[in-house]
Amino acid sequence: MKKSNLLFVIVSLFIAILFGSFKYDNPKNYYVDYVTQNTKSCVCTTFDTIYFQAKVPRDEFINNQTVANCFAWKEFIALNWPADGSDNFGTPNDKSPVAWETYMTKEVLMPANGQAPPAWGSTHNLLNASTKHKRVLKHASKFTNFMDTITVVETGQAAPQSGPSWLGAHNNTNLWYEVLVNKDEYDYITDPAHQFYNADKQLQWAQKGNPIHLPKGSLNSDVVGAMEIKAAWMEVLATTAIDKGRYKMAEATIIDPINGQQRDAEVALIGLHIIHKTELQPTWIWATFEHVDNVPDNLTSVSGTYNLFNTVCTDRIIQVPAAYSPTKRDTTVTIKCDKYNVSPPYKLGLGGPAPAQLQVTRETPIDPNSADVNTTVQKAIAKQYPNSVFQYYQLVDVIWSSNPTQDKDQPKTGKLTLTGMNPSNYVANTSMETYLQQSKCIDCHQFGTIAGKSNFNSDFSFVLEAASSALGEH
Repeated sequence: MKKSNLLFVIVSLFIAILFGSFKYDNPKNYYVDYVTQNTKSCVCTTFDTIYFQAKVPRDEFINNQTVANCFAWKEFIALNWPADGSDNFGTPNDKSPVAWETYMTKEVLMPANGQAPPAWGSTHNLLNASTKHKRVLKHASKFTNFMDTITVVETGQAAPQSGPSWLGAHNNTNLWYEVLVNKDEYDYITDPAHQFYNADKQLQWAQKGNPIHLPKGSLNSDVVGAMEIKAAWMEVLATTAIDKGRYKMAEATIIDPINGQQRDAEVALIGLHIIHKTELQPTWIWATFEHVDNVPDNLTSVSGTYNLFNTVCTDRIIQVPAAYSPTKRDTTVTIKCDKYNVSPPYKLGLGGPAPAQLQVTRETPIDPNSADVNTTVQKAIAKQYPNSVFQYYQLVDVIWSSNPTQDKDQPKTGKLTLTGMNPSNYVANTSMETYLQQSKCIDCHQFGTIAGKSNFNSDFSFVLEAASSALGEH
């Protein structure tokens, strides 16, 4: 072994022992609580064990990509643990909520006119005691009505912002998206000293020279830290040919973002972003997962059925009325089978063309490190919970910093400071960054701002910009 490699091993062992001692010496330590909850486990690395249980990890000393990947899987398992605390991890056709589904959606957190949100645990006002387990979904892309007088700013896709960006699945339905926050972030936003659900309060705070620093998860306390979840759901129709036993399923109330009409639907989870702010990673840990059946790994050996790729595709010619055309003229468009990751050529809307299957491929292969960790954890899930749907999900990648520093120069405008970000490759979820795969989520999030027309930063979060003022302005 080379001296440099030997030195690295010795230093790594010293750090592992140092942090291990720190963890066990702390009476409130997350790690002690973590290992005593469930004896079912998976050895992710030599020094890193994943336990199958409900406690979300509060922080981790991350010094390489494998540790980051293992931490992401810890989050994924805990967040997808049954909300009732049972050991039914990923039981097929179990539509009862998992932990992250009990978090508060952005719409409930940010009511109109800068009003205070309801108490933690509250659901959408469309739901009642018998339907509170349902997802309320309304975001598919950037929608406009016939005269472009109504705009839903939220877009499930990272891009494009200047045109249609919905994503059609193999059953010719569009995907639906939702964004949620955990209780630590909710508490920070609703703190009487902040009241950041009101855009006016955000601006006043920043104008007084106060920074917005969302809470950080800590190994020294019970603080989990701010977490934001973004989910991509695919509608499952009676004629949809998928094996539901491979998916986290849910019942949903879908709201047409143009006319407000509602309908019930069954949906399958195909994508999940998890971002988490911690003391050791104050510029957040950015993990993204998706279903293994979303797209083929490569186009040289394609077989089977995929959610976002059709192996027996034929070009489709669609008549698009002017109201739904980006050119604002009646037109005919062709959705071609050999054009991949191309945003749709028309808008969705009442009376307009229906969603159509779009061809999606993965432009950056899943990193071998992530693939290895995926195999390890998927096998462990299959062994401990043989029928679990979660053995059919995979980590795409995790973004973390080897030189993490909380940006002290706040409040500020322009991008926030990011240093030592890993990995060097692009990171994109095919169900959420479909049309912007040559990038990373931090490329956009570092420009996240507070609500209103101000350009003050929001600590990488896009949730705060959803607040409105007392006058109803965003």
